[in-house]
Amino acid sequence: MITHTVNGARARVVTWLVIGVVVAVSFIDAGSIVLTRMRVDDDLKSAGFAGATAIQGQKVSGQAAQAAYAAATRDLNEGEEVDPKTFAVRPDGGVTLTVRMTAPTLMFKHLGFLDDFVNVEDTYDQPRIGY
Repeated sequence: MITHTVNGARARVVTWLVIGVVVAVSFIDAGSIVLTRMRVDDDLKSAGFAGATAIQGQKVSGQAAQAAYAAATRDLNEGEEVDPKTFAVRPDGGVTLTVRMTAPTLMFKHLGFLDDFVNVEDTYDQPRIGY
């Protein structure tokens, strides 16, 4: 009888420990996603500025677009990428770009239904630089 009670108590302790670890890792992953969203937003604006600055004063052309794309890509951090399909140099000399990054998570990356939260994507329209 006493053995049964001790084993039951151990099982409850282990269960609560596992639940606690899962909750703690969930909070860590959620924080990582929030920080990644903030980072992508800041880096996106910096990349847009770099792209628009690279073609400042030039006529809009394919060569200018390639130079802007290269400058925007160089300005990003590891793990971030500019979507080449959505990158555009507008006729006024401004730049439109989309940056993607997967948030570094411990548990959420293994849960497919959370892909929309883990994969961060943002688009920005950088006005032309200068007058």
